[in-house]
Amino acid sequence: MKLITWNVAGRVKMLPKQIEHLAALQPDIITLQEVTKTTAPLFKELLPSLGLKHIVCSTDFGKGSSLLKGPRRYGLIIASKWDLSHPAIGGELIPWPERFLSVMVHTPLLPVMVHTTHIPPGSSNGWIKIEMLEGIFQTLVEEKHPY
Repeated sequence: MKLITWNVAGRVKMLPKQIEHLAALQPDIITLQEVTKTTAPLFKELLPSLGLKHIVCSTDFGKGSSLLKGPRRYGLIIASKWDLSHPAIGGELIPWPERFLSVMVHTPLLPVMVHTTHIPPGSSNGWIKIEMLEGIFQTLVEEKHPY
């Protein structure tokens, strides 16, 4: 299994090159961070051409989408060539829930839980970086998944 995680930096102009690089790597699963309201639809349109037909995006969650502005403007994508289930953004322990995305990937051998996150920088957001890391840790350790 080839899994690629990439902070795409919200760059609309770089998106075709990013897709080109992903195509060359032939991933089975990808996670993308710093997806924006503009780039999310483009990625969702182009990723199936790479065989990544199953896509979950944090911008698709009602609450997550409305929060994507200002310092919280970035979303996440998980895409896979295998079926996905139980998509969810972060729960009550994570202060910016739209920055934590989970999904079950049904690989040919066994289901695999995949999580991705984009931790905001602490220098411009105060303690939120620490609060995010603590919330994600507690969510995973205590199995307080939102599904």
